[in-house]
Order: sequence, then structure tokens, then C-alpha cells
Amino acid sequence: MELIMRFQTLWQMPLLLGVAATSIAYSAGVAPAGTATAAVPAGIAAPAPAVAGPVDTATLMKQIEELKKQVAHVAYRQRKSEEKLESEIRVDDAKIGVLQANQVSAFPVGFIAVPGTNSAIKFGGRLKVDGAYYPRSSGNGGNIEFDATGLPIKNQEANAAKSGFVTGSVANSRLDFTSLTQTSRGDVNGWIQTDFDSSANGAAGANGFTGASYVPRVRHAIVEWNSLTVGQTQTNFHDSDGVTTLDNNGFENCVRRVQVKWTEKLGHGLTLSVAAENPNTDYLTQDGKTGSNKNNGKSGLPDLTARLRLDGEHGFVSLRGMVRRLEVNVQPTEKVGGDPAITATTAFASKQTAWGLGTSFRLNTSGQSGFNGQVTVGDGINNFLAVENLPSAYLQIPGAAGAGVRTQARFDTLAGVNAILGYEHWWTDEFRTNIAGSYTKIKNSPFAPVLTGSTQVNARLKKAVVNAIYSPVKQMDIGVELMYGVRETIAGMSDTTPNTFYAGGTGRSTQIMTSVTYKF
Repeated sequence: MELIMRFQTLWQMPLLLGVAATSIAYSAGVAPAGTATAAVPAGIAAPAPAVAGPVDTATLMKQIEELKKQVAHVAYRQRKSEEKLESEIRVDDAKIGVLQANQVSAFPVGFIAVPGTNSAIKFGGRLKVDGAYYPRSSGNGGNIEFDATGLPIKNQEANAAKSGFVTGSVANSRLDFTSLTQTSRGDVNGWIQTDFDSSANGAAGANGFTGASYVPRVRHAIVEWNSLTVGQTQTNFHDSDGVTTLDNNGFENCVRRVQVKWTEKLGHGLTLSVAAENPNTDYLTQDGKTGSNKNNGKSGLPDLTARLRLDGEHGFVSLRGMVRRLEVNVQPTEKVGGDPAITATTAFASKQTAWGLGTSFRLNTSGQSGFNGQVTVGDGINNFLAVENLPSAYLQIPGAAGAGVRTQARFDTLAGVNAILGYEHWWTDEFRTNIAGSYTKIKNSPFAPVLTGSTQVNARLKKAVVNAIYSPVKQMDIGVELMYGVRETIAGMSDTTPNTFYAGGTGRSTQIMTSVTYKF
């Protein structure tokens, strides 16, 4: 800039000398040769034509001094203009820097901006190491997740008499990948979460015995854009803010479905979400086996769910609803049930409408402490009751024999109810405890078969849990937990007395778990 100003000064010197010469000539009454009208720089007053006569040196010097002042004023204004321009350039550069900085910091903490794009990515997850001990029975055949539906029946199953079983697993570790793209029409988010609790692993603790690797599975895979969510995630007929347990099954419903969901914030803490979800006709057969869309179940319509939730200073409350259609289609000679499978002798197809209602709440008492609870009722929605994964219908086909089994074909929905109540207390910011209980009851078909052991039809399930969790740092949880479960079954219906059930059995188990979780 300084070099440019010096060049401009040198460029102006001939002009100034020309102006001075012109002024002297006019003062002498003579115009310069070949010049009709002298060009005068803008901002400099042209000298008045002099009257012919002797040159007045004092007047001439005065005019020259005035000319110098005007030239100096023009140079000053030009310098200020250049300084202003340079200042504006610096301001613009600063603004660009701020905009660039804001572009990076506009992404949530933990996201990594992708250079040259308006997107960012984030990696996360958890490493969870679980160990469990069963002092009363072996529980669920080596599966470290406590499932009350399969507890061994006393005096009927060998596992009920076993005790002192220990197992461990890292299958409930998780990996997360999240992407975020900012657009003029709203942010687009993508989220994929995997764990290693696949059914391909068998019992969750089995691979721990041999040192073999775990098979990963997809838990969540969704795309979110404004109010729209598309992909696989937790069913909309569920509230995720429930009882905290170390056991991965815990008390909550873990049904995840491919779905299309629309969520609308209505204001004042009120949120409405509606979804069309991937259907599945799940049923129990007359030999005590379960079936689904993989077998003879067919679903021609999606499951429709709705949830209205109100969040406030003291917690939340929500209302949930569901309607679905259950369908089966069995053709002659098709196999139904388990080992050995039942062979259908005639074709049979049936459709049933199922429904469910539920309410959930969180009531904060002080600080982070508070009560959690939910109640769910319905007919044909039992696999959505808490985490018990119970059959929603009963399928019976002709051609089967056995006590209590009718020969006519039937397809009945099964009604059920579940209630959960728990309390979480934060003693300090690092230490908290939970205590909770769960009760589930199923109204079975009057045509339920006579079965024994693990294939008996479940009637009532009860669970209780107490745990203590210490978090020395935000990213780590260290806990110990005691969980107790009871399974009550029906054995089947009397052949001689209609609607009279044979007495079933009872299975009980206790799980003591320790867990260390590192979140990253």
C-alpha cells in the first residue's frame, strides 16, 4: 500500500507543476501555448483569469500557497479513502474468519467436520463387561440376559435343580456411527448402532467359554429429517425413559421395528408421534412352539402406533396406542410347530384384529431422583408387553392329537397386561440405586394344550430388581445388581371338563450381576 501511495505522489508531481505553470501564465495574462482550457484536478479551484498588467509577485505567491493547500487536501482525502478501503478489507477478512469458525462450531460437540462439505460424522459406543452368578438355578441355559419366560419349572426340568452357575459376556458392547448434514431445508441425520448379542451366538455367555468371537447385529439404523424418521429403531409403542438395570433385558420393551414415523412438537412440552411399523404375526402352536411371519404368519397391513407425550419440569407422562392385524395361512401338508412338526391336513386361513393401550410416567422427587412406571394392556400384543416376548396369538390346526387339543382349526388372540413400578435415587452425582418390580399376566386360549417343562404355556411372570451403580467419571459405570424372577404356567385344558385348566408349574431363579461399562 505504501508503494502505491508513493507512485501516486510521483504521478501527481507533473500535474501539480502544470497547474502552477498555468497559474503563473494566467497571472501574466498569457495562456500557455496550445492550451485552450487548463485541466484542473477535481477538488482544486481553478484560478481566476488575471487582469493584463504587471505580475504581482505577492498575489502569485498567495495563489501558489492556496494551491498547495488544496493539493494537500486532495492528497489527504485520497489517503483517508485508501485507509478506509484497507480497513473494510480487514473487517471483511475478519468476518470471513468468523463465518468459517462458526461453520465448524455449528456442529454438536464430538462431531468431526468433513472437509469441503456441510456434513460431519461422529463415532461412539460402549464397552460393557458383564458377569453373572445364579445361586438357585442355571437360569436361561447359559444366557446372561435374564428372561423370565424360560425359567426352568421345578420338579419338571433338570436345570431347575442346578445351582452355582457362573457366566460372563461382552456381547452387550455397542458401536455407534452418526452423521449430520446441514441443508437449507433442515438437518439430515443418520444413525447406525450395532451390538454383538445376535441369536447366532446362541447363549450370550457361550462364546465366552471358548474364546470365540461374537457375531454382530444391527440394533438401530435410521435417517431423520425434520419430523420424519425412517428405518429400524424402537417401536413407537414404547417409552425409553424407564427403569435402569444392568441386565440387558431389564424391564423395558426392546422390540425394534422397521418403520416410518412422524413426530410433531405441539408446544408446551407436548409431542405427538405416529408410525407405520413392520408387522409380525407371532403365535404359539398347540405343541408349545412359537411361530411368526417366518413360518405360517402373514401380515398384509403395517402395525399402526401413536404416542402422545407431555414433558415438564417434574418429569413426563405419555399415552400410547396400537392397532394391528394378525394373519395366518396354512396349506395342506405344511408343517406347523416344532420338533416334531405338526402336518396340516386341511387348508386354514384366519385374520384377527389386535389392539393395545398403555401409559408411562416419570415423576421427579428431588434432583435426578424419581419414580418410573408404566401400565400396558391389550389383546394380541403380548410381544410388546415389557421385555417378556410372549406370543400374541394361539394357532391350532386339524389333525393333531393329544390331551386337551381340539381337532378343529383355531386362531385366537391372547390378551395380556403388564405393570412396572420403580424408584431411582441419586445419593450423590456419582452414586445411584434402583429398585423396581414387574408383573405380567396372560389370558390364554381355552384350547391351550397339555404340555410339560419349558414348553408349558406362561400364565404369570414376576420380576424384581435392586442395583447400585457408581460412576467415578462421566464415561464409566460400575455396578452390582440382584434380580429375581418367577414364572407360573398352565399345563393345559381338561379333556372332560370344558374351560378347566390343569395345574401348571413354577420356575424361580436369582441372578447376581456385576457390570463395568465404558462409554465413548
